[in-house]
Amino acid sequence: MLRFSPHSSSFVRRFGLACGCLLLAAGRSPAGESIFTRHWLWSEAHALPTDRAGEGGGRFSIVEGPNGKITISTVQHGRNADLIEFDPQTKEMRVIDSGEQGPKIDPDRPAETIDGAPPSEPSRLAAAESPPINWDISSDRRTLYAVATSGNQLYSYDLTGAGDTLAGHSVGPLIPGAERTDCRAMCVGPDGRVWAGVAATFDDRGQFLHLVSYAPGADAPMDHGPIAIGNPEDTEFADADGHALPHRHGVRRLDDGTLLPQQTATGICAARDGTVYLTTLDPPTLHAVRIKHVAGVTSIYHHNAHADVILSRLMQTDTLDEKGQPSSLQLDSMYVDQVAEKDYSRPFSRRYGVPIYDTVTDALTLGGDTLAVDGVLVVAEHGHYPKSDTGQVIYPKRRLLQEVFKVFEQSGRSVPVFCDKHLADNWTDAKWLYDTAKRLKAPLMAGSSLPTLWRYPPVDVERGVRLKEVVATSYGSLDAYGFHALEMVQCLVERRAGGESGVKAVQCFTGDAVWQAGRDGVYSRDLLDAAISRRRNQTIPEGKTIEELTPEPVLFVVDYNDGLRASVLTLNGAVNEWTVAWRDADDGSIESTLFWTQEARPFMHFTYLTMGVEKLMQTGRPTWGPERTLLTSGILDAALISKRDGGVRIETPYLSEVRYQSDWDWQQPPDPPPGRPIMSQ
Repeated sequence: MLRFSPHSSSFVRRFGLACGCLLLAAGRSPAGESIFTRHWLWSEAHALPTDRAGEGGGRFSIVEGPNGKITISTVQHGRNADLIEFDPQTKEMRVIDSGEQGPKIDPDRPAETIDGAPPSEPSRLAAAESPPINWDISSDRRTLYAVATSGNQLYSYDLTGAGDTLAGHSVGPLIPGAERTDCRAMCVGPDGRVWAGVAATFDDRGQFLHLVSYAPGADAPMDHGPIAIGNPEDTEFADADGHALPHRHGVRRLDDGTLLPQQTATGICAARDGTVYLTTLDPPTLHAVRIKHVAGVTSIYHHNAHADVILSRLMQTDTLDEKGQPSSLQLDSMYVDQVAEKDYSRPFSRRYGVPIYDTVTDALTLGGDTLAVDGVLVVAEHGHYPKSDTGQVIYPKRRLLQEVFKVFEQSGRSVPVFCDKHLADNWTDAKWLYDTAKRLKAPLMAGSSLPTLWRYPPVDVERGVRLKEVVATSYGSLDAYGFHALEMVQCLVERRAGGESGVKAVQCFTGDAVWQAGRDGVYSRDLLDAAISRRRNQTIPEGKTIEELTPEPVLFVVDYNDGLRASVLTLNGAVNEWTVAWRDADDGSIESTLFWTQEARPFMHFTYLTMGVEKLMQTGRPTWGPERTLLTSGILDAALISKRDGGVRIETPYLSEVRYQSDWDWQQPPDPPPGRPIMSQ
């Protein structure tokens, strides 16, 4: 058996469960796969003791006890059978029983039908020599669910009928589009939902371990996507002397470092708290996976607003047309601060069954008394709000997040929070948000899609190099798009030698003073030319100059503590793309690139931002640190204060204290799907 469950031995003998070796040969290499190619389910992996769980072969059964602890029955072929207890609170394991292997059960199947006819050969249910069949019974004892090991289909049987024939029907495929599947772990959870761990092989991509569920009454099973390991540092590949450990072929590391379980699941259990536990071999590992339920808190929800291109992806797949990959998150509730004339939230609520609440508190508690979601997405970027005296739109981020944090405090626990774009329109609120999240131990991540964009050419600042100067171009409004440009610079320079050292001063130049600053050496013209050379959308007409095409240029100059200077030029009229160039401090070499966005539906760059949010929600670890966004928010605020005050240099001792090391690595996303007109669905 693949799961320790309270089935009667007589039914086991009738239905026929043969237990064999659960080792699955490694599948084809997942060529071209990366963190950006799938909406991964990030597991928390726990190593099972190899002296008890076995390496190179074996099987597992899993069950949740009344005390909430997980009991794993391990079997090493011909060696031992042990019970291991895992405590989800302390993450500790202990052996609670050890014994001999029991005898195999001689199968004796009853007669059965599928959709009114005898099982067909392709169903894998008919042949006596068929591989083992996974099965479990609903808690009301009325329905039996089954999956043939190599059959890509879930079946249900009515146990209430009279006679000796089990009447079954096909519920639907486990993994649509899979070339072949291997399922050796299936269970029915406490709420009646069926869960299965399925090794799925795709003709063009190789093999992945997927988590699948089926809610009774649904049209078909739901593929929640492939599993990746969220804590790869806890999987050992070498001993203390650096020698490679045996039996590690059950995991595969992608080129970008993402670690995947390679073999099929050998046991599964759905716990009462919603966590699904799976076991895999080589090395023997217990994976804890949870489908995270999140609340969306937004300022306004209309076509092409940030709520649409972020929250809609949790309902409409990543291509915003129900034809792409589904998100690994489940949107359970929404709060919408302003209702647009052509509001999307109400029709989407009805269509996808996501309730809208009148308060942030109710959205987080689902109308109850305590926090009832696993994460919160705050998307406050559009809407009708006043501007500050520096020209920034005062989005209600502090007000909305105050309500979020109040629920955390009243509930006595916190969950991950994502804040779209900058933390706030001013330093005081941004620092308050950062500090409050830290005090409440709420994992915080923020920022926009800019750092994840396609780059042409696909280059990055080499980690650990010394930088002398960075020059970037931008366009659009100084608050919304100015933030994007500063964030573009920050995701590059944080990789330099010593990491982020903090910012000591910021200054803004406008009009002719921008060009004079270039002549005075405030920024290097050759770097500006290198950045501009990467543009794709616009060319400078023959006989024209950048100066002539830009009637109102604006320059932000950022001086870092370690001597690095970054300059961002907003050149409306001449530039409508984000480009950047940087100079190596040691050899003087120049590198440059374009940060490219898909300016058409489905705005695929937001998918890669969303993937970062998914990983935050599932692992509780920010995909990139909030310090980047905190510093960028502060730089923008200081730059606009300088502009308001006539271009004075703003000393920023408070930004000097924002120092951090980033381990985030950019990689080129896959090519985007064909663009659709912006005003289309």
